[in-house]
Amino acid sequence: MAIKKLDDGRFEVDIRPIGRNGKRIRWQFDKKTEAVAFERYTLSRTDKKEWQHGYGVEHRQLSELVALWWLYHGQNVKNGLIEHRHLKRTVAQMNDPEICRINKRSILEFHTMRLTGGISSSTINRDMYRLSGMFSALIKLEIYAGENPLKGLPPLPEKQPVVTFLTAPEIERLLSVLDGDAYRLAVLCLSTGARWGEASSLRAEQVINSRVTFMETKNGKNRTIPISEEVSQIIKTRET
Repeated sequence: MAIKKLDDGRFEVDIRPIGRNGKRIRWQFDKKTEAVAFERYTLSRTDKKEWQHGYGVEHRQLSELVALWWLYHGQNVKNGLIEHRHLKRTVAQMNDPEICRINKRSILEFHTMRLTGGISSSTINRDMYRLSGMFSALIKLEIYAGENPLKGLPPLPEKQPVVTFLTAPEIERLLSVLDGDAYRLAVLCLSTGARWGEASSLRAEQVINSRVTFMETKNGKNRTIPISEEVSQIIKTRET
């Protein structure tokens, strides 16, 4: 049976698209609908006999790969929803090309167009890292059989951002117009360098012995920073 239910409640796809002597594909999904979709997708590519010619010319639109990435990978990762939104925006900016038309030259032309339009190198690089990551994930999952068209493409040179700080009078003026949680958050950010999002999700249990542990960080790693007893008393209004 191509799809079977496992003891833990998940569903496993176990197929050999081109017959007994062909490659065996096995993958597990939380939902049966996802397993069925994966099986149909895999068999549809085989029905076109693309396996006989190394998958031939890929005429699907880039947006189709984004949809597959979201179905099989993106919705299960942290910040997947945000990544999906950015990927769809990039596809629209590229006019949703056929995958066979995406190569290093077309990517470089896309870079030039965006740079001319005033988009920064750092923004373009982030978009390309995201797109390359999508291709890599689909290749790893054996959903896309071609090469990653962005592999080996060097990033655009970026200008180092200028680091600025608030002066003592500016800090005093800022805190003078805040109160309540806004005041406590500002004190915490000024004392630790935390992002506002990191600070606003902080729980009292994460402030212990004049140390703050941030968990909802940008890179997903916990970070512990010492603070003064005065700051600890300001920001921690309850034990839990």
